[in-house]
Amino acid sequence: MATDDLPLKPGLVTTRAAIAAAYGGSLQGGIVPADEAKKVFLFSDKKESGQHGYTFDGWAESDELGPLFHYTGTGSVGDQVLTGYNGSVLKHVEMGRELHLFMSEPSITPGTDAKQQRYVGQMIVDSIKPAIERWNNDRNGNRRQVWVFRLRPVDEAQTEILVRDFVPAADKDDAELVPAETSAELVEAEQHATDQTTANGSAEPKDVVRREGKLSEAYKAFLTAQGHEVLRYQITIAGSRGALLTDLYDKTAHVLYEVKGKNRRNDVRMAIGQLMDYRRHIKKPGLKLAILLPSLPSQDLQDLISNVGISLVVQDGTGFHGFPVD
Repeated sequence: MATDDLPLKPGLVTTRAAIAAAYGGSLQGGIVPADEAKKVFLFSDKKESGQHGYTFDGWAESDELGPLFHYTGTGSVGDQVLTGYNGSVLKHVEMGRELHLFMSEPSITPGTDAKQQRYVGQMIVDSIKPAIERWNNDRNGNRRQVWVFRLRPVDEAQTEILVRDFVPAADKDDAELVPAETSAELVEAEQHATDQTTANGSAEPKDVVRREGKLSEAYKAFLTAQGHEVLRYQITIAGSRGALLTDLYDKTAHVLYEVKGKNRRNDVRMAIGQLMDYRRHIKKPGLKLAILLPSLPSQDLQDLISNVGISLVVQDGTGFHGFPVD
């Protein structure tokens, strides 16, 4: 029976046994639902993560909404799925459960083989983009897809953010081809935020992510129907944290696409910058760049795209205008 007598405060150092005694839940696994306490506990261990090929965990670069923690889902063999324990994280708001994050400490609890756990704070899955796909090797050495949750502090003032908990920097430059899976389905279900968080923003960013996901899926299906092989690039940069994942790459025509859900000036300018950045790290001669938009932008933006040597493809009633890319 859970006693709920272990106060969860930033900096608390405890054990999994003490957490289970206070709130319930298992002593094993990185994702531990505690049904009676209406909580889900996340345990992040850099040493264990590295052994399973999880190199994406830790604090990432903050964005306009504030701090962001990346947490790789569970599943050590084959592609990960967003059900089971991973589903308990993805749908924790919908299920009325709090999400609490712990970091494993290198020290061992005296007299046992148990690691100590340091409480970081209460988190919430980002409502705009709850998870992103990444690619690594499973414990059998096979390439597979993993899901990395994007977590926000419920209260930044009550969250311990330490430098040593940041995502480790990459040790080399690399641009590898990976399957063109997208996360369009992740933003279909609305999540209702608690009153405590300000990390959810307005509905507009979620709508843009939906548009991008649906547009990307539609164009991927279109290219595949033309007999084209569609992939993506996962890029790591020496000294930088985390990985970049491009939008669609048409391997058959050697075209890299950046997909935007709207055709505004800021979207077009961002797409241009992203493509230029990606191209520096993809060492493939003759790589063509293209922007995919849901509709035709203004003439001035069309001229801008053309002037920087990038092609434009837009969705129309009969398919996609601008394909094939020159």
